Amino acid sequence: MNQSNKNKRNLGLDQKSDDKSDDPVKRSKQNETNDNEIVEDLSDLEKSEIDDEEEYDEDEEDDKLSDKEISIEFTAHDPIESDFHGIRCLLQQLWLKENIDISELTELVMKETITTVLKQSIDEDESQDEEEHNGDGDDDDSVFGVISIIPFNSHFNDRNCVQQLKQVLLSYLPKDNDILRKLSHSNTKCALIIHERFVNLPPKISVPCYQQLLSELKQSSTSNKFEFDHIIMISKLSKYRNDIIYTNAEDEIFSERADAQFEYSVAKQSDTHSIDWNDDDKTFEPFRKLHLLTKQRWIETINVLKDFV
Repeated sequence: MNQSNKNKRNLGLDQKSDDKSDDPVKRSKQNETNDNEIVEDLSDLEKSEIDDEEEYDEDEEDDKLSDKEISIEFTAHDPIESDFHGIRCLLQQLWLKENIDISELTELVMKETITTVLKQSIDEDESQDEEEHNGDGDDDDSVFGVISIIPFNSHFNDRNCVQQLKQVLLSYLPKDNDILRKLSHSNTKCALIIHERFVNLPPKISVPCYQQLLSELKQSSTSNKFEFDHIIMISKLSKYRNDIIYTNAEDEIFSERADAQFEYSVAKQSDTHSIDWNDDDKTFEPFRKLHLLTKQRWIETINVLKDFV
């Protein structure tokens, strides 16, 4: 299942800053490739060192840098063994210092549930050069994002990390919250969505990721392993008074369509507060926000997500 060549997937991403198209290209789990690009604005690119004797206009240099773009292609894969560290780091940034066995959770995500990882696309020549440079070809830092679903049911509940996940969520929820009732009720089938990525990746990248997840869930519809009627999502956000910044901007769309939600501070677990340097150096407090959506509502939101990001 987790052979990288077999399961390389094209996500149909076209993220140029001047791109106006909202139609993502569908990807399959076969060896399809589509040379689309993700483009990142480098307005904050650091200047390269310049010889002390060389004179230049700083304002002119800044203008040149702000107009620069770089193109990075991403491909989607089923996780492989060498992705362990990269996935673990992404999961750790979500759960911080919670009492959760992140290593066991990483193994679960990699081997037992539906999971997609994002990596930078590298052509064969570059891949061979990297393998020679790295020795064994493993590059733990190549995982740029991960999306996964963990149903809270008999197929997964026997895992220690899943029980820890549930206990952490329940510990923050008040007794009158609908999320707690759904998690605690044995007749309600809930599934947890984990979607983590590098913070500088644009929200539009989430559209094909979610659509790929939906596609794989449909392929698994004959199995009761992935049966659920409610989705629980966890968003990372930062708050300063009434100002709220979502780490993954598309999470705000899910929040607006959620049936229930609850947020809690994780400031005591963070080594540093989140800082918005472009807004008078305000100190934003880190939070987590739980969203509860029915399965149908979640699917509807995914289908309209491309119109908002």
